Order: sequence, then structure tokens, then C-alpha cells
Amino acid sequence: MDEAVFDRIARFYDYEQENFVKDIPFYVEYAKKCGGEVLELACGTARILIPIAREGVKITGLDISKEMLDIARKKIEKLDENTKGDIEITQGDMRKFELKREFLMIYIAFRSFQSLLTKQDQGACLECEQIFVARKD
Repeated sequence: MDEAVFDRIARFYDYEQENFVKDIPFYVEYAKKCGGEVLELACGTARILIPIAREGVKITGLDISKEMLDIARKKIEKLDENTKGDIEITQGDMRKFELKREFLMIYIAFRSFQSLLTKQDQGACLECEQIFVARKD
């Protein structure tokens, strides 16, 4: 997974994906049901992250691409203060990250997991030392 690849396509990503919105309600509804903080790995330009935050869910996004996150930050700056307060984004590699926080939901949306091309990279992502707290309902 090469950081530069994502940086090069960042400015085109939203144009390419602007009509793909069918998956957003699935993630929004599930995040609302979790009742706690959510983590999106490979959050990109915040296509799913922002709709979740608009529902009052505290969400953190992590992405390797500085350019994708710059676009996400521009979008977030246009949001109301309450929604902005529910969002944190950070640059990092989903194969090796440690945020030292608890999340009730961690997800990788759309095709992002496919960018992990080897079993070693996929395993590293799934085995990260991140705390995931299962809800007891």
C-alpha cells in the first residue's frame, strides 16, 4: 500500500464516487445503534464519516493519505459546530496504528480493505492493538 497512490488520486475521488451513496445509510444506522464512539479506518475524504457525525455519533477517522485528509478537513470546516465537535481525523496507517481509546464500532468501508494487497498487511490491520469494546445488550 503506497501512500503516494492515494495522494495522487485524492482530488478526483469525490467526483468518481459522488453517485455512490447506497452504502451510507447502512453505516449510519449501525453506528447509531452502537451507542458509542466509532472508528473508520481508511476514512478518505469523509464520504461516510460526515453523515455519521451528523447523526450525533462521535467518530474518529484514520487515513494514510495526507491529501485525502486535507479534503476531509475542508468539508468538516463547513459543518456546524456540534457536528465538527464529534469528528476527529488523524493520519496513520491502518496496518499499524494505536489510538489508545475504546471504540464500540470499527469499520473499513467500501473497497478500502482491498488496498491491503498481501495477507501479511491484511492480518496486520486486523490484529492492531486497538481496543474494541463489545456492547453487552
